Amino acid sequence: MNQDEPKQPGAAPGTPPEKTPWPMSRVLLAIVAFVVFYTLVMIYFRKETDMFYPYEEAQAEVLGILLRAEGWEPLPEAYIISEFRVSDEELGLREQEISTFDKEETIGLEIGEHSTTPLTLAAVRAPDTLAAGAPYQAEILWEVKEDGAYPQGLNFFIRDREIIIFPPHGRIRAVENAVPATRFLIPPENLEPGEYLIFLYTGDGLRGWRTTVEE
Repeated sequence: MNQDEPKQPGAAPGTPPEKTPWPMSRVLLAIVAFVVFYTLVMIYFRKETDMFYPYEEAQAEVLGILLRAEGWEPLPEAYIISEFRVSDEELGLREQEISTFDKEETIGLEIGEHSTTPLTLAAVRAPDTLAAGAPYQAEILWEVKEDGAYPQGLNFFIRDREIIIFPPHGRIRAVENAVPATRFLIPPENLEPGEYLIFLYTGDGLRGWRTTVEE
């Protein structure tokens, strides 16, 4: 460049030219396009059978902490099963007589403020007695309400020979013409011989039934 050529005022040597910012209309259009794209992707990949309950998830975690403080121990070995490996007759499944218990007196803490979405228990199918060394397998049947959903999982806690079960955050939609049921298994190493009282906390009430693990 010629030394005699006048310099542009306010421009330092080697400074790149200023970039013109996007018009606000383009920014808004880009945001809208992203939101639409994200929504379509979520709808396409979303599982129609699953529903998420963040409030219930938080309450279930709090309830677990409170149970531990009262001497209840979690049973991480217990789990949900999709079907029984043997026939109902071999398992000795029969509909249990369900009793209602006072929540605070039975569990040892006030859980009314940490309840999950109320569920309606229809029946429990479980063995009256269990041979030592055999897993405890049972089935909880639900009355499906307006949203057509029931638990897709369960939490298990034990204290002495009492077990409490309560649903965590998730729900699954009932399939048409299918029985809304949750089957579960408690491994034999968690069950010493003796009579057990098993509680189910449904969010608005505490139900219970008994079983005996033989010597």
